[in-house]
Amino acid sequence: MVSADELGPGKIVRINGAKSKLRAVAVRHAPSADDFRQRLDDLSYDCLLDGQTGQCMEMFSVDSCIVRTVEGHVAAVPLEFLEDYTPPAGEDGGFDVVWPVNDEDAYAFGDAVAQALLTRGYCVVQMFMGAEEQEEARDVANKTGELSEFKTELEVDFMGRNNYTKAKKLKPDDFEVEPSDALAQCERQLSQVGMTVGPLTPGLFGFETIGRSASFARTRFSNRSEAEKMAPQPLEQDDIEDGAVSNHIRCRCLWWWRLSNRWRHAGVIPCPVESSATFPKGV
Repeated sequence: MVSADELGPGKIVRINGAKSKLRAVAVRHAPSADDFRQRLDDLSYDCLLDGQTGQCMEMFSVDSCIVRTVEGHVAAVPLEFLEDYTPPAGEDGGFDVVWPVNDEDAYAFGDAVAQALLTRGYCVVQMFMGAEEQEEARDVANKTGELSEFKTELEVDFMGRNNYTKAKKLKPDDFEVEPSDALAQCERQLSQVGMTVGPLTPGLFGFETIGRSASFARTRFSNRSEAEKMAPQPLEQDDIEDGAVSNHIRCRCLWWWRLSNRWRHAGVIPCPVESSATFPKGV
């Protein structure tokens, strides 16, 4: 058990001993502690949270804390069921930085991501998304976007080695419009990573961040025939004249969101990727 004094916003905890179901709200409906309080009456459900890892948002009462779990639930958890938790590092299957609780923590978040890039060459960020929301994002990814083909010489920097996925180019994120679905929310979070880390790149990495390019949604090939049909082709002179190489060189960092049954991670790596680069478990 941890004391109330130890449970500041952002602290990572493990729920242990909560054998009964707690009243929860899906994290997509409760991105803040105030949202959780407002949604308790109309969008809450009973959920067994014992054993889940989460992040403290703020105190709910003198003896309970609002916690959002990695599995995508937000609940007021009695302090007696909360214990301090130190996650494994990204290279060991855990994460290096956790998504910030509020806007006030954005600067510290960006600095932590930048420092991880500087010291390790990558950063794994723990995100919060429920299974239903992940499934929605995957469904949207399968139905939307324009298929894009990378050239042989450029593919590894974006898709990695031994790639078996196809890429669909998404529409650029528009901050004037609220995300309309789960995939758009992932896209918005990638933009926010860029906004927090971008101002630090001149001093730490020697280049100025001027913006971000459109995202790609990666999905597995349906079969070997489709993979062979969409195999990357070598660069040609027309590609070079159209800016394929120059635009590629301008890309200095690659951000991604991974959606799977187990992982809810975003990540950051430098680009172009070194041929010897090895990403941590789960990335």
